[in-house]
Amino acid sequence: MNKNGTTEKKWFSVEEAAKYLGIGKTALYSLAREKKVLANKIGKKWTFEKDQLDKWVRSRRPLESFFTDLDFNVEQNDFLREPQKEGYLRSYDFFMEGKNKAILQIPVGCGKTGLASLFPLGIAKGRVLIISPNLTIKNGLYEAMDITNRQKCFWRKTGVLTDAQMTSGPLVCTLDSGNVSVAEKAHIVISNIHQLATNVDKWLTQFPEKFFDMIIIDEAHHSAASSWKKVLEKFAEAKIIHITATPFRSDRKTIDGELVYRYPFRSAMLKGYIKRLKACYVAPSEITLNFKDDFGKSYTLDEVLKLKEEDWFSRGVALAKPCNQHIVDSSLERLEDLRQTGTKHQLIAVACSINHAKEVRSMYEERGYSAEVIHSQQDPDEQKKILNELKNGTLDCIIQVQMLVEGFDHPKLSVAAIFRPFRSLAPYVQFVGRIMRVVVQNNPSHPDNMGYIITHLGMNLDQRLKEFKLFENDDKAFWEKVIGGEDPETPKKVREG
Repeated sequence: MNKNGTTEKKWFSVEEAAKYLGIGKTALYSLAREKKVLANKIGKKWTFEKDQLDKWVRSRRPLESFFTDLDFNVEQNDFLREPQKEGYLRSYDFFMEGKNKAILQIPVGCGKTGLASLFPLGIAKGRVLIISPNLTIKNGLYEAMDITNRQKCFWRKTGVLTDAQMTSGPLVCTLDSGNVSVAEKAHIVISNIHQLATNVDKWLTQFPEKFFDMIIIDEAHHSAASSWKKVLEKFAEAKIIHITATPFRSDRKTIDGELVYRYPFRSAMLKGYIKRLKACYVAPSEITLNFKDDFGKSYTLDEVLKLKEEDWFSRGVALAKPCNQHIVDSSLERLEDLRQTGTKHQLIAVACSINHAKEVRSMYEERGYSAEVIHSQQDPDEQKKILNELKNGTLDCIIQVQMLVEGFDHPKLSVAAIFRPFRSLAPYVQFVGRIMRVVVQNNPSHPDNMGYIITHLGMNLDQRLKEFKLFENDDKAFWEKVIGGEDPETPKKVREG
């Protein structure tokens, strides 16, 4: 039924269909014969289904009005998460005011990919470019916006768009074919920054300056880098949306734009979007460090506390075998605690170098756990094999060196073992993000939704607290509690029984 309570007509005669489309009968007959508009013919009588006529109309919709004409469901959609709804609506208001550079901070696991899928709807007045920092995130974005992927298409899964709405788009493409004409036929183009900006002549010079009306940058804390600036300067009139889980850049350069929306880490934890986190510090009463001249010196715990701010000392702690053994034992103890639920939780570790990672792997293997090292210098096939072993549960532990930072999604990683010092807060938060995704959705008190961060007191990671002035107060309080080793907050519903 329509708004007036009368039954809406589903089938039209030739005369009615021609009037509905605003074209002549001769033109309509031609479209039907060429099968550009599907019709039923019984004898000499033609009939046209309204849904098929609407599909033809949508397929001819100008690019400039494609997204603004879509009938989408966001505000009353119960399948969307709180930060997705709120982030979209704040952004919509922002751009309706004529502004053009927005920043949104959304923690890992809260639906950034889904939020990116929402942004063009009702806002973009032309083609959209989405830029990711790496291939993993690019592939995830493509899957979420591919309308032919019935299992993973975000708009379809959440009912943001109906099947009828998606008969003619949004059409998404990547630049993998190497052909600009593919982008010309698409509503959304997805690329990683390396592909787009490192070979300027291949891509950027071929696109007109107004080719994109909107640019969405995922993991936007990278965007002050020169490669990203090349892209933004090329499309200077486009609407810019920066999405980031990290509220600042490690090099202290600011993201260009206005903070439109921020979803607090504490809210994400209490809603069950991310795991409850606790940091645990190994602090033996005495440690011995061996240096290049093989001279060994023992340090008491009091001396460790005095020296841990020195770079040479914290790196010495990271490379000292006894310290590594303490971290291994403590991390495995937490892993076994988590596995009491029957879920095979797994452990991710970060090491100083490839050789150091191999030493750490041996320690886990000596204790009867399957472990593997993954690093950026490995052959891609070897990396893929190791990741498959992690995802199918063959591995208990994975030790990474400059890998698996942004965009890697594996919820059963629940223990983060830190065998190297972090000199700034951003990479620390990004690494811890690997264990933040929940095993059980929207259930903050579930025992499988707990994550542990294990490191040595001498690594000085608690001093990252000094950098929390870069956070808003509620996020500052959240991370101070995590790094400070406090027990995670219990959701109100659980406290009240």
